[in-house]
Amino acid sequence: MEIQEILNLLKENKADFTLLVQKEPDILKSLIEIESTEPSAVKFAAEKAVRSISGHNPKLFEGIETEIFSLLKSENTFIRLGNIVTCANLSVLSRDKTLELLIEDYIPFLYSTNIAEFGNAVKGIPKIISVFPSLEEKLIPPLFEISERVFIHKGKPSDECRNVAAGKVMEVFEKIGKNSPYRQEMLNFAANNLTNTRNSAKRKAEKLVKKLKG
Repeated sequence: MEIQEILNLLKENKADFTLLVQKEPDILKSLIEIESTEPSAVKFAAEKAVRSISGHNPKLFEGIETEIFSLLKSENTFIRLGNIVTCANLSVLSRDKTLELLIEDYIPFLYSTNIAEFGNAVKGIPKIISVFPSLEEKLIPPLFEISERVFIHKGKPSDECRNVAAGKVMEVFEKIGKNSPYRQEMLNFAANNLTNTRNSAKRKAEKLVKKLKG
């Protein structure tokens, strides 16, 4: 399928690319190219399609992981955010190259001052650890530093963003904490957030304490 035809389908927003790529795998490379080079807003539709494909059929990305991970360096925030999710999905490929790229290009987002970037990166941790258990020692310790982290919102440090971050971290801890070598540290983190000023974070802390003590 020619690029122009793909662009038209993206603009019409009617095509199911998760089905189309099963018939024509090369469409995926075209979608990635559109994400990377298209100046118009249609690149966001391409990113969404690529993200969906990564969730449904990650094996199609074998051999082109580098192209996807390179989009984590995009100057466009929305392209970066979507591809953080896509890159986590690609961990199921269980390839040495994917592991290398996760370490080099994904993990730095766990130190981002942007709450959206941080949140998307944290969300992918359970999936990554399920495939690469050895990465837990690189993925989990940075999360315990949230209380000392500065998140920027509208150009200024935001305590509320830090509270949101704590909530996202505890969601992950709830999924992996029972079997984690960091279980006690996770419990301590939850206990420290029992007085979090954000109600949703406080509730997550209460739930996590109960689960990890049980």
